[in-house]
Amino acid sequence: MKKNSFVAIKNEEGYALISVLMIGFLILSLFLGLFLVRYFNSILSERRIQKKKLDLAVYSAVQMHLASVNGNLKEGTDSLVVDSTRVMLHYRMNGLFYEVTAHAKGRRDSSGVKYLFSSEVNPLFNNALILSRNDLNAAYAGDNKITGDMLTSSDRISKGIILGIKTPKKNFPDVKLEVSKSIKEKYFPEALLTGIFNQKPAKEVKPVKGNHRLNFSELDTVKSLYIAGNLILSGTSQGNIYSAAKVFVKGEVIIEENSQSLSNLELICDSSVIIKENSKLENLLITSKSGIEIHKGVAMKGCQMYSKRFIKADNTLSRYPSLLCINPMSRDTSSMNKIELKGSILNGTAMLITDVTGQWGNKSKISVDAKSVVHGVIYSENNTEILGKVKGSLYTYNLYFYQPPTEYINWLVNLDINRPELNKSYLLPIGLGDKKKLKVLREEWLY
Repeated sequence: MKKNSFVAIKNEEGYALISVLMIGFLILSLFLGLFLVRYFNSILSERRIQKKKLDLAVYSAVQMHLASVNGNLKEGTDSLVVDSTRVMLHYRMNGLFYEVTAHAKGRRDSSGVKYLFSSEVNPLFNNALILSRNDLNAAYAGDNKITGDMLTSSDRISKGIILGIKTPKKNFPDVKLEVSKSIKEKYFPEALLTGIFNQKPAKEVKPVKGNHRLNFSELDTVKSLYIAGNLILSGTSQGNIYSAAKVFVKGEVIIEENSQSLSNLELICDSSVIIKENSKLENLLITSKSGIEIHKGVAMKGCQMYSKRFIKADNTLSRYPSLLCINPMSRDTSSMNKIELKGSILNGTAMLITDVTGQWGNKSKISVDAKSVVHGVIYSENNTEILGKVKGSLYTYNLYFYQPPTEYINWLVNLDINRPELNKSYLLPIGLGDKKKLKVLREEWLY
């Protein structure tokens, strides 16, 4: 009996030891787990703090750069030290916007951001209509709906009669009219366009002979390309936000229908550019020494179009901040020199810049048909024909109206301009606004 009792007691002590060990192991595992959680949380918190510090450093460096240039916008690279963090800066004119990219690297992390800046709207464009011609002698007819102020060089605005156009019953203008002899007929500094139209490939970029067909995605890894013939682009690209590819084309450029590209891409073309139906394009900059045709169903966002002759948009949608600009020479007074909007919506700016304003016989113009809407600013140093709606501001040397067989210059006919409908956050291209008052147009954190 005693032996069996001894054995039983021994067995109970064995089980107690195993239980103690298991409980001890669980407690040890719990403490170890808590320690590891706190350790890794500490590392993650430290990395988050370091990343935030890098992000703040690149942001501060961009602000310091803007303060240092003081409106003297240029192209180049620089480095700044912000709170012991060295930040590399790359800056350049991106069309009529200013682009600044900043990079900083820490021990375990890095930060990069790209900013696109534009100009704050100056008081001049707070007016609904600005007629800049100094010898203005204007007339009005039809049903003019102008909401906002009007700035002219003269108050000589008389009631007129055009056959087939409603004769207004009340005197015009039914707006606040301000007369100023100091309105500039050429407000925009034309020199800003020189760098856009005079771009040439670097010497090390050799021309590729012949005509070529490329997919947009093939340009995502390209920095610079020079094609001596024609170029056809098609396909889809999700884009490369890190750098913009520059593609120089000696011949014609055709963007095939249903193409899609989000790439930061610059096309510099010595001939014409055709964008075919139902394409979707973002962040695209096109320079053409001939003309640009944009076909039905094309949707664009943040695109800049520059041409020496014409830009024609047929039933297209251009989302903010879009820019259409032509720069015809005075020696070419052809009526083909125009921005023509047909059944289109432009959210942004339309500009006509000419070397000589007011030249007799100059037919260049910005034309907005009855089915088109411009939500933004129209600036013209020659003629502007408005049959559609302007939700914003119109600055023009001449107003143009045509009823066969007669051309009417500086007749206000059925204008529909509403300045208060322009979004308060709208920004102007650099050159129409103060270069010292820049605001963020687009912010892209690269990493």
